[in-house]
Amino acid sequence: MKKCNGILIYGVNGTGKTSLIHSLASHMKVHTVVIQVADMFSKFYGEAEFRLKAAFDAALDHAPSLLLLDNLDVLCTGRNRSDQERRLLSCLVTQVDRLHELQACVVLLAVTTSLDNVDVSLRTPGRLDQEIELPVPSRDQRAAILHCLLTKVPHSLSTDQIQQVAFITHGFVGGDLATLLSNATSALLVETEGTGQVLSYDGVMRALDHVKPSAMRQVLVEVPNVKWSDIGGQDEVKLKLRQSVEWPLKHPEAFARLGIKPPRGILMFGPPGCSKTMIAKALATESKLNFISVKVKLPSSFFI
Repeated sequence: MKKCNGILIYGVNGTGKTSLIHSLASHMKVHTVVIQVADMFSKFYGEAEFRLKAAFDAALDHAPSLLLLDNLDVLCTGRNRSDQERRLLSCLVTQVDRLHELQACVVLLAVTTSLDNVDVSLRTPGRLDQEIELPVPSRDQRAAILHCLLTKVPHSLSTDQIQQVAFITHGFVGGDLATLLSNATSALLVETEGTGQVLSYDGVMRALDHVKPSAMRQVLVEVPNVKWSDIGGQDEVKLKLRQSVEWPLKHPEAFARLGIKPPRGILMFGPPGCSKTMIAKALATESKLNFISVKVKLPSSFFI
C-alpha cells in the first residue's frame, strides 16, 4: 500500500475538523505541530516564510509527528492574492515537497471549509493527495453529540427528549449544538438568577429560536409559523404529504424494515392562490424542517 503524503480534511465550520485531529494526535501519542495559517502573515518581508519553514522543521525534528495546517482557506482562497500570499503559498508547496523527498515520518493534515478554497497546486499527488469530508451529522449522530455535550451540563432531559431535539435540528453541526446548549444555559442563569436549576427541554426549545444551522447560513432559512389547522380542507393533500415527508422522518426504522423508499422530491401544481406555498410552510412547521424558499423566474429575454 502506497504511503499517503498528506490529507485534506474539509467540511463546514463547526463539524469538528480541528477537534478530530487533536483527538487523533492524543490517541497516537505523537508530537503535534499546529500551523494557524492566519497567524503566519507578517508586515516584515520574509518573516511569514521563515515562520512556516520553522514549523515544518519542528515537525521533522520531533518525528514521528503530526503537522496540522489549520484554516488553509486563508491562504488559498481566490486568485487575486497579495505578493505575500503568493510567496507564502510557494513556500508551503516547497515545504510539503520536502517532507515527501525526505520520506519523513510526519503526518501532514490540512483543514479547509471547502475544496474549492484550496489551490490546485496543493491538491496533487505527492502533496495533499487524500481528501476526507466531514459531512453535516445525521439525526443519530446529532443525538450522540447532544448526549456527549449534556454530560457537562446539569439537565433534566430524557433520552426521548434528546432524540426529539436531534430530530428538529436539521442541518446543525456539532458547533451549532454546542451554541444551542450554551445559549439555553445562559438564558437559564438569567431567568433563575443563578440559583442552580438544571437545564430543561423547554429551555433548549426556546433557545432554538435564536440558533441557525451553519450549513445553511449562506441561504435564507425561514421559520414558518403555519400549521395544518390554518389550512381549511385539503385533507387528502395533507395526508399524502405527511406520508411522503413526515412519516419517513419520524419512523425511518419502520420504512427500512418494510423496504419502502420515500420519494426524493414532490411536485405540487395548481393555479395561483390555491395555497401551494402555504401548504409547504405548514409541512415544514409540522415536520420540524427548515424552510428554504427559492423564487424561480423565467428569463427576462429569450434572445441573446
